[in-house]
Amino acid sequence: MLGTLFGILLGGSAGWGLQRFLEHKLLPQARPSDLPIYKEPSPEDEAVWLMPKDYGLNKVFSDEKALRCVLNPETVTAHLADNNGSVKLFDDRFSADSVIIEKSNLPFLKQVWEAPNSYRPVSSSSSMFNPDVFLEFKNGGDTLKVILRFGCQDMQWVLNDHEDNTGGMGLTEYALAVLKAVLRQSFPESPTFLSPAIK
Repeated sequence: MLGTLFGILLGGSAGWGLQRFLEHKLLPQARPSDLPIYKEPSPEDEAVWLMPKDYGLNKVFSDEKALRCVLNPETVTAHLADNNGSVKLFDDRFSADSVIIEKSNLPFLKQVWEAPNSYRPVSSSSSMFNPDVFLEFKNGGDTLKVILRFGCQDMQWVLNDHEDNTGGMGLTEYALAVLKAVLRQSFPESPTFLSPAIK
């Protein structure tokens, strides 16, 4: 079943596949108005927002260890942003309490990272927005932390807590829709991960 859904999402009918996937797998309790609707970018949108077609994943996660963490994690946990939280990452604070992302959802995270239409240039106004969550990917002795900011549609990562080994990238509505759907499974009471229809 998972393989079939994965194939649908990667096929030519990506919009329909994502809609069905969200309705039946990740958002069983959602009202129709809550569901993200994926729309293929127009040529004009692609020229303005999306990265060049040859923009590889190794340019998003420039460290080989970071790539291994994000593509083949042993575990993935999520921490919500919390101004009074005890976990500090860059200049932001997060709750020490974490939720493990279910293994059945890891292929969908991997799909987001690998999809060429997941990324766009980072907005110049990114620093004006607060983070919503960070995902912690563990592979062997390495840990990759990825901060997600839904307000400004971007992410920032750090490998093994070395602030000189970091990177960032803008995210498209497609990527954010799938990430929100996965995170809503882990935080069903949080309004942050509700997924209104994408215009």
